Parts: sequence; C-alpha cells; structure tokens
Amino acid sequence: MKITKSVTIDKGKQTGLQALSFLLLVIILIVTSCVVSFAEDNVAYDASLNTLPDKQGWLPFIVGNDLGPTIDGNQTLHHDATAPNSVYNWYKSPAGAINFDAKQTLAMEVNLKITKSTYKTYYNPRRWRSGFGFAIIDANNRVFIVGISEKEVRLTTSAQWRDDKSSMVYKTDTTSSFNLYRLQISQHRADLFINDDFVLALNVGDPQNMTSWGSNAVRFGDFSQQGDSVTDLSFVHFKKRPSCDQCRSWKNHGQYVSCVTQAVNDLVNDGYYSSEEGAQLVSMAAKSDIGKKGYIATDCQ
Repeated sequence: MKITKSVTIDKGKQTGLQALSFLLLVIILIVTSCVVSFAEDNVAYDASLNTLPDKQGWLPFIVGNDLGPTIDGNQTLHHDATAPNSVYNWYKSPAGAINFDAKQTLAMEVNLKITKSTYKTYYNPRRWRSGFGFAIIDANNRVFIVGISEKEVRLTTSAQWRDDKSSMVYKTDTTSSFNLYRLQISQHRADLFINDDFVLALNVGDPQNMTSWGSNAVRFGDFSQQGDSVTDLSFVHFKKRPSCDQCRSWKNHGQYVSCVTQAVNDLVNDGYYSSEEGAQLVSMAAKSDIGKKGYIATDCQ
C-alpha cells in the first residue's frame, strides 16, 4: 500500500518561499543580462567557420573593383593582391561604446600571415600607407591604427597616417609565418605585441576626422589605395576587459576581487594563463588590502 505524506505550509512560509523564488529569478535574470551584455561587447571573426566576415556580422567597406577574399582549404581568409586604387576591409561595432578613457582594457587580436604588403610614403604633409591594417576607433573619434608591411609594423593615432610623432615603427620580417598581433589599450595608452612580445606604444591622440570610416568600431583588411597586400588570416578578436587598477576608487575589497576574478577568467579562457596561474592571481588579489577601509594606493598619477 502506498502511503502519501501530506505537508502543510502556512501562508506566512508560503509567502516567504514565493518571495525567495522571485528574488532568485531576479538575480538569475540580472546575471544572465550581464553575461549577454558582456558577450555582445566582444566581436570576433573566425575563418575556421568557413564563412566570409560578411556572414559573421561584419560590414564590408569597398572602394574600386577588388574581387575580395576567399576561404581557402586551410580554413583561412585568403586575400590575393588587391586591385590598384582599391580598398577592401570590414568593420563592426560592439554593443556598447568604445571609450579610450574608460576604466577597462581593450584588446584586439589579429592572427595573420603576410605574403605581400607594400609600404609607401608621400608628401604635403608627409604620410605613409601600408597594404594591410587593423584599427580601433572609439566613440569620441580617436583612433589607433596598426599598419603591417612586409618589413615593418607601424602604430599611429592619426587618421591621416602622418609620418610624425603620432606614428611609431618597428622593423621586422612579417612574411615568415603566421603572427599574432595584439593591440591593447588601457590607461590612455596603446601597447602593441607581436606573438606576446611588446614592440610599440603610443598615448591616446586627439579626435580625428572619421567621416569616411565612422566612429565606435573595429576594422581590419586592406586600408589603402596607395598600397596593396596578399594575406592569410585565421581570426580577429576584440574584447573589453575591466581594468582592476589599484588606483581606482573601489567601493570595497570584494568589488576589487570580483574585478580581478572576471579579468583572470577571461585571460585563462583565452589561453594567456593556465588554470593554476589564474587561481594564484585571484588568491593574491584576495589577500591584498586593495579596496579595504583605510587602504591608500601608491604610485598613482
């Protein structure tokens, strides 16, 4: 014989459980919203999906009669020599505003092999152009552009690609193999890395005339009618990460540790640190005094 036990819940307890269930639902919705918002603030192109950037939400910017790239058998985006006086690149905007002044770290990565990318200079005023490039433009029309030719890499804050103090150059052979180029912006400065080796840095420049390009977007491809390029590209990633600087005004220690945890998790997932190294970094943050009452940050400018 089956025995059924009846449980009676009084109205007070029932109301409490309903309130608790509603609170949990609200928390889940908030967390989900934050995760989705954070994901939408990241944009990417992955050639291993065997589709062109257009099919992954990127908008093409085309000048001239260039036929454009193809996906080759190695799951890379292959772009043969661009037509003379032609431009062919893509752009995409994240869900939120790109702001070089925000307390966060912006990072754009491009995994690329250069077969050919010409570099040209011209005058009045003196400027430069490379075939392939990638760029981050913030909502205030400030820009960082990376131009890659066969023998050098340049970083500039000038939309006119001026050959002055707004540009820095690093001499290197870019044609030997695939290279990972990472442009990282934090605290009003951009650092450029090649295969995780630091090579160049520039401070944020003045707002530029971005009429043809627009603002608040990331771009990659052949930028110049003066130069041309032959390239193979496997992926492009753009991500926003919170800046966990000790000099920030933290509400409490928990807020600081939460920031470090989120940033470290992203870095572990992207392969910069192992799980063990990530755990050590979070542990160090938890043991620090940053954000605690009475803590005074040092070396802050």
